[in-house]
Amino acid sequence: MLPRNRATTIRRIATGALAASALTLAGCQSDGGSTDSSAAEATGESAAAQDVTLFAAASTRVIGDELVEEAKKLDPPVNLTINNAGSTDLVNQIKEGAPADVLLTADTKSMDKAKENGDVEESDMVAANTLVMVVPADNPANINSVEDLTEDTTLVLCDPSVPCGNLTEQLAEENNLDLHPSSLEHSVTDTLGKVTSGQADAAWVYKTDAVAAGDEIEVIEIPNAEDFVNDYPAAVLKNAANAEAAQAVLELLRSEAMRSVWEDAGFLPAASK
Repeated sequence: MLPRNRATTIRRIATGALAASALTLAGCQSDGGSTDSSAAEATGESAAAQDVTLFAAASTRVIGDELVEEAKKLDPPVNLTINNAGSTDLVNQIKEGAPADVLLTADTKSMDKAKENGDVEESDMVAANTLVMVVPADNPANINSVEDLTEDTTLVLCDPSVPCGNLTEQLAEENNLDLHPSSLEHSVTDTLGKVTSGQADAAWVYKTDAVAAGDEIEVIEIPNAEDFVNDYPAAVLKNAANAEAAQAVLELLRSEAMRSVWEDAGFLPAASK
């Protein structure tokens, strides 16, 4: 990614006249408070687009395209780059120095870890998500409820270290289920992929991922799922290269412009909670 803040190098001109002109111009800019944006206003030109990198939970990939387009409509516009991965992985990447401006996690626990690491100070809730069970469209194992899950079922779940896995454990305990997963994945994307690729009989994923999968899967409701919700907090990172543009993206995530996008993807937007 190109640097956001490009330093302008003023070459010293050998001739006295040109040097004086350059110094005079610099003095006017300093004394008058002239900036690129004010110059753009004077000429009627649009302000230059700002670059922002969003590290977002894997489950939010389903709103990525719409979010990028909405960011372009901001004033000034934002060129948004999104890195989707498991929330735990994102927090670790940022701790290790990965360049990011905004963090969006799939639970408060991951965001709290980012705060403990000193990478984030404050966060805002932008959406929420619940779990469902999915099976392949042809349902070869003939699974119709959670009660049909046995030790012989090829069941794939999220690893407990990531938000969807932590929520799975809580919901399984609530329903007194003794689950026997064949594999534990570190992102809900990979968990769903095991079902859509035909490698698993069933999986527990976010409702949003089930919506995105469409006709590839069949959705089976999990009892009491509505009582176990993961909140999605977002925050501007302390080392954001352009904090103002990053804040604009954070506000966009909570805006009315994004409300229908969240809802269409299966999320519960913060504005409607």
